[in-house]
Amino acid sequence: MNRLDSLRTINRPVLTCYLPVGDPLALANQADIYAQQGVDVFEIGIPCSEPFFDGELVQSSMRRALAVPVEQHDIAQCASRIRQQHEGKAVVMMGYQNLCLKQLLINGKAEFDGLLQVGAVKQESELEVATIRRIVFVPHDLPEEMITLARRCSGYVMLQAASGKTGLRNEFDMSNKMKIERLRANGVVAPILLGVGISNAEQARQAIECGADGVIIGSACLAKMLEGEAQLRDFLAGIRSALNGSR
Repeated sequence: MNRLDSLRTINRPVLTCYLPVGDPLALANQADIYAQQGVDVFEIGIPCSEPFFDGELVQSSMRRALAVPVEQHDIAQCASRIRQQHEGKAVVMMGYQNLCLKQLLINGKAEFDGLLQVGAVKQESELEVATIRRIVFVPHDLPEEMITLARRCSGYVMLQAASGKTGLRNEFDMSNKMKIERLRANGVVAPILLGVGISNAEQARQAIECGADGVIIGSACLAKMLEGEAQLRDFLAGIRSALNGSR
């Protein structure tokens, strides 16, 4: 069974966090920390030389990984180990248009649950063959063509919560409530997770109040990772508590 399927029936808000596999500054036990602090989905970033959607925190992490260097097949092996070690946790891949799906397969099999590809759209048939769930990114301005794709989403929808590149934000945009309502009114039934700029527990709580099924946190996790293990644990504990208390 694909572990992303359980997100449709989970009885609490979903927490997805960016996991910088290959980044030499990542904590050795970062996946364990995520699991222990209630992260539901591990989003593994595939390093890219031109990550145009991402801000400085993610870009720097990718540059460090590329300098090692780490290859896509190495990340596939690492993702497989993480998935085996953390039963019930979903693992998704996030990459750009240069991503090669075949290099992420192990003996022709996907050892991860979902794929988010920025800047390109994989053919449905290719995803179905690999038994990978499709994650659809919907930009902040809700273009009609992406709403159409979101209706066919087999994984979850990542709704851009703030305009611009990924990174920390001081405030949360409450207009996301109307955007989520519009997606639902247009027939989107997949879980909708708000991502980009979710930087603290209060913003995570506000996301759920807007009707989101969960949140995706990347840059803020990287910032806390660089501060140290205790800081990352405390941050995630606060996020999980805020999400649990919002319903």
